[in-house]
This record gives sequence, C-alpha cells and structure tokens, in this order.
Amino acid sequence: MRYKCPFCGYIIPAEERFMGQMVFCPSCDKRVTMPKTLFEEGIVFGDFVISSKVGAGSIGTVYKASQLSLERIVALKILSPEYTDVQGVTDFLKEARAAARLSHNNLVKCFAVGEEQGLCYMAMNYLVGETVKNRIKREGDIAVDESLHIIQQIAEALYYAWDEAKLIHRDVKPENIMITQDGIVKLTDLGLAISHGEWTEDTEISGSPSYMSPEQFAGEKLDTRSDIYSLGVSLYEMLTGSLPFQGSTLRTVAKQHFYENPVPIKKFDPKIPSDVAVMVKKMMAKNPDDRYANMEDLLQQIWKIRQKTAPDKELVPEIHTISVKRLDYNLQTKVKEVRQHTRKYIGEEMKRRMKVYQVLFVLLIMVVALLLTVWFLYRYHNRAKMQELRQEVEAYCIQTAESGKSPVNGFQTQGNKLLERLGRVSSLEARFLETQVRLAITEYASRKLESDLNNAKSEKQRTANNFSRLKKQYQNLSENFKKNREQVRHKTGQLRNISKTTSKIKNENRILKKKIKNFEAELRKARFMEIVKRAVTMVDSARYQEACAMIMLEAGKKQNSAIKTKLSKAAGEFKKLAMMDQVLTESGTQLAGAEVPALGSILEIHKGQIIYRDTVTRQIEKKTWSDLTVSQLLILARKAFPGNPDSNLETAVLICSKGILSAGAGIKENSFWMTVFNVSLNQALDNIRYQSMTDRSAAVNSAKTLLGKIKASPRFNEIKKQLELILK
Repeated sequence: MRYKCPFCGYIIPAEERFMGQMVFCPSCDKRVTMPKTLFEEGIVFGDFVISSKVGAGSIGTVYKASQLSLERIVALKILSPEYTDVQGVTDFLKEARAAARLSHNNLVKCFAVGEEQGLCYMAMNYLVGETVKNRIKREGDIAVDESLHIIQQIAEALYYAWDEAKLIHRDVKPENIMITQDGIVKLTDLGLAISHGEWTEDTEISGSPSYMSPEQFAGEKLDTRSDIYSLGVSLYEMLTGSLPFQGSTLRTVAKQHFYENPVPIKKFDPKIPSDVAVMVKKMMAKNPDDRYANMEDLLQQIWKIRQKTAPDKELVPEIHTISVKRLDYNLQTKVKEVRQHTRKYIGEEMKRRMKVYQVLFVLLIMVVALLLTVWFLYRYHNRAKMQELRQEVEAYCIQTAESGKSPVNGFQTQGNKLLERLGRVSSLEARFLETQVRLAITEYASRKLESDLNNAKSEKQRTANNFSRLKKQYQNLSENFKKNREQVRHKTGQLRNISKTTSKIKNENRILKKKIKNFEAELRKARFMEIVKRAVTMVDSARYQEACAMIMLEAGKKQNSAIKTKLSKAAGEFKKLAMMDQVLTESGTQLAGAEVPALGSILEIHKGQIIYRDTVTRQIEKKTWSDLTVSQLLILARKAFPGNPDSNLETAVLICSKGILSAGAGIKENSFWMTVFNVSLNQALDNIRYQSMTDRSAAVNSAKTLLGKIKASPRFNEIKKQLELILK
C-alpha cells in the first residue's frame, strides 16, 4: 500500500497492518493518519492518487483521482475485489482495450491500465455533468429536439465503434449517457462491449433487461441493430419519462420485449411529431430486419427530422460531424427570430412606401373633388331644406287651428323638433317660421289647459258622489262588525281548546313513536345476538366456513337494512377467520420458502401438518400448527396476507390457534370479535350455572378451565366474582 502525505506530497510506502494508525512521514517527519481501507483519499494506485468516490459501474467503482506525472484529473475505475478472478480481470482488460483503441468525441477515452495491491485499475477522462437518467428523474421528460440531439451524438459514437472495430456496446441506456457541462454527450461503460467476431455460442448473455433487444435475450449473434433497439428504448424514455416495458421479474420484462407493443408515445404527448413516433417504433421493432439497417440510416433519418423540429435547422450538425458546442435553444430561437424579423421588416418597409405614395395621390384627387362637391351640395341643400321646413311649419299651424279643444298626441314634441331644426338655419325666413311655430305651440297649450280644467271639475264631482256612496257602505260594515265580533270571540275560545287537545295528542304520539323505535332497536339487537350465539357455537368447534355460510344465509332473508349491514360485516369477519384457518391447516405450498424463527423453512402445510426443513439439522420435520407459538403463526399470516395490518392478523391467529375465549386478551375493545368474545363468555357462564345445579364438581372444573382461558382478559376479576357467586 502507498499513501500520499497530505503535508509534503511524499509517497509513503506502508504495510496493510498499519492501516488506520499514526505513522511518521519520512520526508517531513510529521505524524500522518493512514487510511483504514484501500479506497480512501490519498491512496496511490500506480501513477494516480484517489480524491473522492464518484459512483459504481457494472463490475467496479469509479473514483476521482489526479495523475502524478501529468498533473491532470482523471476518472479511476477500480475492479471490485469480488470480480478479481480470471474472468473478471479478462472482462476488465477487454473494456480497457476497447476504450483505448476507440478515439471519438462522444466516447470515454482510456489513458492507462494497471495493477496495484492485487487490484486492477483503469484511468479514463474525467467528466463533469449529469447522466440522462438523472435528467429524466429531475425534469420528467426531455424536449423533442433536445432528445434527438442527444440520440444523434450517441448514434455517431456507436457508428464509429461499429465502423472502426465492429464493436457492439450491449448496454446502451440513459444511465450510461453523460451530458457534460460543455453540452457534449458521452457514451460510458464499455464493460459489456463485445466485438462482432468474438461472439460464440457460449458467450454470456449480459445487459440491462429494460433496454435489451429480443435477440440479446435469446443469446443470438448480435450486430449494430441490437444497439439501435436499446437506443430506441432510451429515446422512448427521454420523450415520455417512463420505460416502455416494466415488470417485477426478469421473465416478465423479457416476455414484453418479445411479444408486447409499448404504449404509443403520442398518447403521452400528442404534440410529439408523427415522424418521431414512427422512427421510435421502427427502432424498437421486434425483428432486427424491420429496424434501420445500420447507424448510417438512423443518422440520416434523425438529421431529416431535425430539419423540422430544430428552432434553426442551419444549426443542426451534419452527419458524422462532431458536436463540440452546447446545444443552445435560446440562441437558435433568437437567431431565427432576428432573421424572420429582418426579412419581414424589409418587405413591410417597401410595401409601406408604395402605399404612402398611392394614398397621397388618391387623397389629392379626392380633396379637390370633395371641395367642389361640398360647394354645390351646400347651395342645393339650403334651398331644399328651407322649402321642406316651410311646408312642415304650414302643416303644423293648420293642425293647431283644426285641433280645437281636443289634445293631439305628440303635438308639443313635434313643435320642439321643428324649433330645433329651424335653430340650425341662419336666415330671415327661418326666424319668421320659428315665430309661427312658437305661436302655434302657445295657442295649443292654452287650449289644452282649458280642456284640463274642465276635466278636473268633472272629476271632482265624480269623487264627491263616490265619497257619499263609500260612507254609507262603511256605516253598514261597522254595524256588521259589531254583530260578528261576539261570534269571533266564541270561536276563538273553541280553537284554543282544540289546539291544547291537538298538542297533547302530538306529545303522546311522539312518546309512542320513541317507544316503538326503542323496541325495534332492542328487537334487532336480540335478533343479531341470537345469530351471533349460533355462530359462536360453530366457532368453538372450528366450523368457520359453516358459521360464515349461516350468517350469509340469515343476511339474505328479509331483514332490517341495519341488521343486514351488521350481518354482512360479521360474515366478512368470519370469512377472514376461515381463510386464516385454511392457510394454517391446508394451504399446500402457498407459504413454501417462508422462514420461521426457531423452526426453519416451510415446505408444505397439509391436513394441519406443517412440513418444514429444520434450521439447525437441515432435516425435513413435521409439526401440527397448534404446536407453533403465536409469533411463529403470525409470521406465516403476514406471508399469506401481506396487505393486512398486524393487529387484524394477530386477532385471527389467536382465535384460530387458542379459541375465542383464550384470544380475548388480544382483541381490541369495541371490535366485532370483542362482541363475539362476550357472547361466548356469557354462554360459558350460563353452562356452568346450569351444570352447578346437577353436578357441582363438574361445574367447579369447568369454572377453573374457563378462568384459565381468560386469565389475561380485562374481565378476569369480574368473571371470577360471578363464578364464586354461582358456586357458592
């Protein structure tokens, strides 16, 4: 082991027995605390000093380190100790060679490989950024063109690997795609990469199941189309934020890859272009012949689609052009908007100038024509207007003369309108006509005033006559009111008596209804308790299925809705008890593999016998389920019913294993089973009471048995006193 002194930088050689202890640096003579493990900060592997842990790969751990000779930061991948065998070292060296012989901007580059303290290591260029998988977790999904930009760079890397060395990555997935701070996309982890010529029928099937192609699952010979499939699954996840195939087991995921089609991506986001959806579907075709023939064809299709999806297609890199700059959508959008705005401004400026010249010429002609027209129309309009006003004034005056004393509707309004129109004309004739109209209005107003005065006199006479008639009617009504007042007083007294009687009847009716309601409630309770007593008798003899069937049969009869509800709930509880009893006595291999402390691994449960493999002797043994403790049975119940709370399972286990009376201490208050417990306890007390009348010694034994069962119950002291009174 070698360690770099934090004070002077001297490389201190030390044996592993000094790990975690204080030693003196031979160079600066200062006390230095040695690391406790071989993978801490300051440990030297070859020409590299570990700084910190970055992450873990398929067969090793990656650390940030500095190279002593060239003074540069690298990513140091150290093979895990459990893989340090012939096959592990071979695969590790194969990854190093694959990364070393490939030099591409979108691939991780290997600088050196070596061995230290029996551990293999490999130095690669250090990347600062985040994986596409972390990006998806953080944002949910990635925009369409940015996803295509990432896939385009990875496709370029895979094209180069296949074209240069016929290399198949076999583990293309978002976790292995890194986006650096400069926006460069890197394909990492070549640990599973294999050359097309190295494949044999014995080659191990490797990869990440969620991204593996069907032929990769089948162990067939692979080519670059397998990486196209994995790249399609990765693009699907970038666009939708979820995997196309998800299963709880490897077999389920493999079956989906072979036979099921994923949900179309346009169902996640209808705005995704149809060309992109078609491309993803073709990349993920089950048959390799239905996919793109090679990365070249895929790159051509990506470039073609990006001519439509990119904000500025001129900034889309050409095929086999290395992208060295960050993808800046703001810059692309801004450039595109500036170009469009410039073209639009130049066109609009030319159109605006032409329109200005045309409008000025037309306006000049129109102004001249308008001035001439206005002059002629003004003269003609004045003459015509005065002629029209003269005729209307003459007609108005004639109407005034002929109206006599009869009022004419709208006469005043018509005159005011004429005055308003005459006021706009400034001529002597107009003033004369205005005077005539005012005189006509005054004459009409005096006639209307005289007519209104005559109408008022007539109305006054009619009002006086009506007042005399109403006065006589009032005198008659006053006399009738005096006669009827006594009758009303008599009727009011009768109504008061009737009201008191009615109120008394209502109170009696309300009390009677309350008594009937209480009686019905007691009757329902008695009916329910009768059914529960019958069920308790069946439970005491472990006839859980019969108890459940009996309660369901009673619930099906014509019963009150409240009783039906309670019976349905009771049937559900007895059904759970029956299911628990079936699991503990006749569940077969349902619980096979379950580990029970102090017992062993369950193999089968049949006819109440639990067949298991003993933890110590590893022999196959048998026990009846009643021989197991409650805690051991509860473990089996949790395995059989994983979704139920422990409290419900423990109650069912106690009842099945010990009976309802012995389980009373573990039953919750105010629960259904506490009701059953109380019913069973009351039946037991009644049986002892009857027995004491014929056979006292047998009754004493029954009482001791009952107290032994309920010794942990809260009602123990109460029942003990009752039994003492019974046996006294």
